[in-house]
Amino acid sequence: MSEQRARILVVEDDSALRELLTAVLQKAGYEVAAVEDGPAAMEWIRSRQPDLILLDVMLPSLDGFEVCHRVRNFWHLRTVPVLMLTALGRIEDKLRGIQAGADDYLTKPVAIPELLARVGMHLRRSQRERATNPLSGLPGNPEIEAEIARRFQSGEPFGIAYADLNAFKDFNDRYGFREGDRVLQAFARLLQEAMAAHGDPARDFIGHIGGDDFVLLTRPHVLSPVSWEILEKFPQRVHAAELSVSIVGGVVDPSQGLDLERLIRRLAALKRQAKRENRPLLLSSNLGLEAEE
Repeated sequence: MSEQRARILVVEDDSALRELLTAVLQKAGYEVAAVEDGPAAMEWIRSRQPDLILLDVMLPSLDGFEVCHRVRNFWHLRTVPVLMLTALGRIEDKLRGIQAGADDYLTKPVAIPELLARVGMHLRRSQRERATNPLSGLPGNPEIEAEIARRFQSGEPFGIAYADLNAFKDFNDRYGFREGDRVLQAFARLLQEAMAAHGDPARDFIGHIGGDDFVLLTRPHVLSPVSWEILEKFPQRVHAAELSVSIVGGVVDPSQGLDLERLIRRLAALKRQAKRENRPLLLSSNLGLEAEE
């Protein structure tokens, strides 16, 4: 998980087992968060991205099958392994979990060596296989283009923003790539948390183009509050006094015939304008009506 420890979310209503799993995983070097039921799990993942979820099947109010199903509807969790804990041995129960999106099963009572082996295996596999930027864990260019195309095809207006860091190259040259990577990872977390605070993780999207360049896709009314929160919280969240954020974008109406190539040109024109005018945030109410430079 790059320079950071893998983050595991444990969802288990049995307090003794929850404490045991937490202690074992922490001792193995993982960062662990633990919650006792499905609603608490859903609340936790709205603003955070675990690297793996250890999920009990028999939970009060919202069972593990439904939690797993909902997790798979969140774009930022589509590559996160879900390991289900169950006392159920029937094949139909295991099939139900797989259909809900689970990656693996562990049967209670849990054998600790097997637990650690399976957790390590799935973490390695997810990092190898996911089509994401390996530094931030966010979707890369192929998925960004596919998501923009999907929104064009839907015909519904959407908001798009391009966010980057001013003076990042000089910062990287001065402090080195490890500190630069720390900044990018912190910035990616900030983008996710700001989007979760105002948007809907099942409908919104954040992509990492590369370097310090990121793209946000959301509903039109969410774009402005998300952008302002990113600007306001950047200093205390990223801790890099030499850097600042630049965000440009606006609302796209697919019915106006805008395509991906022209959209990119419009965003580039806005970025040049923002630099000229020294504006950290520049959003257009209708990118489809903007004149190209």
